[in-house]
Amino acid sequence: MDHLHEAIEKLRGLPEKSYPEIFEATKAFKWIPSPGPQTEAYFCQADELLYGGSAGSGKSSLLLGLAFTAHRRSLIMRRQYTDMSALIDDAIDIQGSSDGLNRSSPPRMRTSDDRVIDFGAAAQLGDEAKFQGQQHSLLGFDEVVQFLEAQVRFLMGWVRSTDENERCRIIMASNPPVTAVGQWIIPMYAPWLDLTFPNPARGGDLRWVVTDPDGNDMWVEGADDIKEWNGKKYEPVSRTFIPGSLTDNPYLARTDYNRRLDSLPEPLRSAVRDGNFMAARKDAVNQVTPTAWVVEAQN
Repeated sequence: MDHLHEAIEKLRGLPEKSYPEIFEATKAFKWIPSPGPQTEAYFCQADELLYGGSAGSGKSSLLLGLAFTAHRRSLIMRRQYTDMSALIDDAIDIQGSSDGLNRSSPPRMRTSDDRVIDFGAAAQLGDEAKFQGQQHSLLGFDEVVQFLEAQVRFLMGWVRSTDENERCRIIMASNPPVTAVGQWIIPMYAPWLDLTFPNPARGGDLRWVVTDPDGNDMWVEGADDIKEWNGKKYEPVSRTFIPGSLTDNPYLARTDYNRRLDSLPEPLRSAVRDGNFMAARKDAVNQVTPTAWVVEAQN
């Protein structure tokens, strides 16, 4: 892992014309992040990271890459097991073979350097309880907005490691929501996603949040801004959002995938192609200023 970090550090900031040389120089590694947002996400220090936005930005690849290079035990989730086959195929490509893969539900891969990657799903509310108490230092959600908020917050509670030198983190990789199921992501990452938020943040900025006893998020000043309710102290965790786009992915940027995205109907096109998290959002019934007005004013 140290050699991988050293190699990535040397490659950061190199111009796009250097990509062929980058690929040649990094063939010895199982996986290496693409220059740009994916590398920024790889090194991100946030406890909870939302990555992606636009389709084709390398979201799934980031989850697998971290599992193969930076964590000893990882859990990667999709809402349905039927959506897991592409992820497992990509894991086999990274591994170089299917050695160590057990496809029995839930699938698990033990890598050649003895890392464990569990693949899970939670199609119905309550399915997430099957993973209760299981230790993973990386929890990755592929298309997190397809999950219910209650499922996500439950699974977040079990991220831990007995190795004090191993960092723990949660990565939510996703396109914007196009149904009401995933609208919860906007208030969870309001400083970056909600155009009406009074104190907006830029991509990659760390913000700190405490979840109160009623389950409501409270944005606080920093890591030391500890809150107390009923004699119990609540320590903040850090969050951030790093946007990624198709043009950031050298494997897809030169294909005709963008033409496919251009042909999508609205608001799906604005959400998936442009990474607009507000495109398909419905205003609350008691919202005073329509979000569409805010967008027009900003334009």
